[in-house]
Amino acid sequence: MGTLTEKQKKALREALLYAFPERDIYSLLRSTFGINPRAVIQVPGRLDYELFQVVMWAEDKGRTEDLVSQVIKRKPALAEILKLAGFETQAVYQTSPAPTLNIPAASSAHEYLERATYSGQGIFTLDPFIQRFLDLRGQVCHITGSKSGTGFLVAPDLVLTNFHVVEVEIAQSKGANIACRFDYLSEAQRGTVFRLKEGDCRKWCLAYSRYSSGDLGSGGQSPTLQQLDYALLRLSEPVGAMLSTSGARREWVKLQGTMPIPNAEATLQIIQHPENRPLSYSVGRSLGVTAEKVRLRYTTETKIGSSGSPVFNAELSLVALHHAAEPGPRDQPGEYNQGIPIQVIVSDLIEKKVNKFWE
Repeated sequence: MGTLTEKQKKALREALLYAFPERDIYSLLRSTFGINPRAVIQVPGRLDYELFQVVMWAEDKGRTEDLVSQVIKRKPALAEILKLAGFETQAVYQTSPAPTLNIPAASSAHEYLERATYSGQGIFTLDPFIQRFLDLRGQVCHITGSKSGTGFLVAPDLVLTNFHVVEVEIAQSKGANIACRFDYLSEAQRGTVFRLKEGDCRKWCLAYSRYSSGDLGSGGQSPTLQQLDYALLRLSEPVGAMLSTSGARREWVKLQGTMPIPNAEATLQIIQHPENRPLSYSVGRSLGVTAEKVRLRYTTETKIGSSGSPVFNAELSLVALHHAAEPGPRDQPGEYNQGIPIQVIVSDLIEKKVNKFWE
């Protein structure tokens, strides 16, 4: 297609941003163009800057028409916008003829216009949904020790997090070094710190499962049912039975042993303390479960410090324990994040004969 004008570069970058949010461009480069995304996006950063690098790569390699074609395939409505920017290749803009619609009589127009999209699932009454978020604010905590991470109440005095967040303290039996800070909502509202139950490790860590070498790099072995990267910690007080900052009883996140693993494309939400920041929220989509069914992958964004965060489905039911990004260099973004399905964690707790607290 030749050299692009600045107007065309900007238009194509903005079209990519709309068509491929949440770094979906990584999957496109790998699956459609057959190239390692890191060979194209050599300087990771903000998504718009990464997409600018994709545009420059396409121009340099003569793949601009292919890239535009993929944008329009993903979001056909962008065709006219790109055409106005000067992308004139007719092959790219060929579209299927408009279907002939059987328009109903005016008396049934309302029913026609209001017909369901997909199955109609995913529409929720707003007030209970907002209340659920308000409850979760008091149930997720910032964990600090030799490392920092996130955790959440699963019973009045039990917190679930990743094993790797508290690995050093478990090895040294130093639970006193771990702090769980609840209600850390802003820099001005830093919440309250609660400690773990006093005593040796068996007093404050009811169960744990290590991570896999495959979680650390591509050369390691795939994780097994004995490598779930979780730790179940006991607090010194029943925090879940106390009042939260809202004045209501705090409660806890319910674990369901039979919770289905989300299918690919399902909405997934994470409540977390990224980079030691106040409580934060992100939303993305499921990429499906691995062949071993012990890792759930998704596009939902996290940062260092998000390890141990709860992963929720669209209904805000707990489905996984977030634990890692795609194995690789820490200075480069991965193509996915991953967590441990809750159902396999519950199965491991049963096998370890932990007193039942789940549903």
